[in-house]
Amino acid sequence: AMSEAERLCQRMRDVQAAQKPGWEAEILADLTSLVVFLSRAYGDTREPSARRVYRMGHVLSVLESRPTEKWDLDTLSEMAHMSVNTFLRAFQEATGQSPIQFLLRERIRRSLPLLDAEELSVTQVAAACGFEDGNYFTRQFHRIMGESPRAYRKRVAAVR
Repeated sequence: AMSEAERLCQRMRDVQAAQKPGWEAEILADLTSLVVFLSRAYGDTREPSARRVYRMGHVLSVLESRPTEKWDLDTLSEMAHMSVNTFLRAFQEATGQSPIQFLLRERIRRSLPLLDAEELSVTQVAAACGFEDGNYFTRQFHRIMGESPRAYRKRVAAVR
């Protein structure tokens, strides 16, 4: 189990060193995979702290697999069998970000291959990734990626 965790950590270091387009989203995805992996590894233990990690891993796994759904804190905290405040604290400790920040980053990460393909408009990409508003998608994309979706698309096309 430890070798798998080490492999994921090394992959994150390699991605950071290369810093290819979308590298931050890729590291976030690997970090999430690491948290899910570790939570599953702790799933069989009887320790209360390990059960908390397991429950958080379950929530992360669900968010990763279904990022386009509308999520609210009550649903997520119920899924983790925690109060909303405990859930928010545990989520922040596990990921270094709030559930909303995590979900935004996951949606942006999912938009990258759609933007690369250039088959859909930016508004269509936004809708396909769970954003109801194309302008909100553009603002969040710029905040997370450091450039607009159109600039990202143009830069990636120039590299091809």
